[in-house]
Amino acid sequence: MAELNHSSIPRYIDYFEINNPENRAFYIVREIAPGKSLADLVDAGWRTNEREVRKIAAQILSVLIYLHGLTPPIFHRDIKPQNIIYHNQQVYLIDFGSITNIYQNTIARGSTIVGTFGYMSPEQFSGKTSAASDLYSLGAT
Repeated sequence: MAELNHSSIPRYIDYFEINNPENRAFYIVREIAPGKSLADLVDAGWRTNEREVRKIAAQILSVLIYLHGLTPPIFHRDIKPQNIIYHNQQVYLIDFGSITNIYQNTIARGSTIVGTFGYMSPEQFSGKTSAASDLYSLGAT
């Protein structure tokens, strides 16, 4: 996560773990992306046009090209309106927590099914994902 370097991905700052009898969790600390999520904007009455939707999609596609081109590739696995922050025609892709979940579940040999129903590609239901999974989620968004 610390190696990610894209203008539409908030910068990684640090991480920490809480590991006690009441709580076991892994947290990633990133810079705050200015703006509001697409979900919050729509809930507040915001509407846009096809041209602006294309611009938003193109910016997210730029992030996905970057992530999927890494070695090994990174699949976000949870692209949805709540994880896209929009401010002054700039988008930010947030919530890379599903990557953390995959890491922890792989080590613990648990399930790797991560995503949000309605935005999750069919193959994610069986625990498999690829670059196409993120494209499916972007299309659903």
